[in-house]
Amino acid sequence: MNYSMDKKIATQTADLILKTESYVINFNKPKENWINLPNGNVIPCYCNCRYINRSVKATQIIGKKFSEMIKTKFPNVELIIGLETAGISWASKIAMDLQLPFAYARGKSKGYGLGKLIECNPPKNLKTVIIDDAYFTGESIIKAVKAAQDEIMGEILGVGVIVNLSNLEKNENYLNLIKSGISFCSLTDYNFILKELKKEKQIDNIQYLELEKFYIDPKVFSWN
Repeated sequence: MNYSMDKKIATQTADLILKTESYVINFNKPKENWINLPNGNVIPCYCNCRYINRSVKATQIIGKKFSEMIKTKFPNVELIIGLETAGISWASKIAMDLQLPFAYARGKSKGYGLGKLIECNPPKNLKTVIIDDAYFTGESIIKAVKAAQDEIMGEILGVGVIVNLSNLEKNENYLNLIKSGISFCSLTDYNFILKELKKEKQIDNIQYLELEKFYIDPKVFSWN
């Protein structure tokens, strides 16, 4: 594993995610009203980093730390690609901060024109970093990596996100990235989110343990 975080930044980022209500949780709702994920999981919580943008201060702080992380982790980067849609604004800011060209990756072809997934016609054969707001299953990341490799012959150095919500040791897409020589970094992850939730008394000890077990292995976890 080549994944590590600055604990102070991770805690600060998790705190800002909670303060902007970007991570919402409600165990009191009936399970039929819980949130359905694309992979079929039903959960009482959801992370939507778009809500960070409701706070200028939070956006500035996280944006600055995000740019610094990418510059530090990938000093040779030549192109920044953001994932549609939540990753676009963050990738655009990082590209501006680092004075690099920017592009974005569609989730699917727009159905006309050239039918490509990588937009903005970036230069080819560049050392590239893929940016998104959050990582969970990694499916959209894998798709963007392949599109960048196929369409613009990008040399993918790594992937950067604000928050990782996956147990990477059990995440097949992450393991495939690492095997391919593609690095991964995030400002914070679910461990810090859960600690902040408990600190702010948004969850109790039992709920903390349930969430921890869910994030460790969501495929086999069953809610009480």
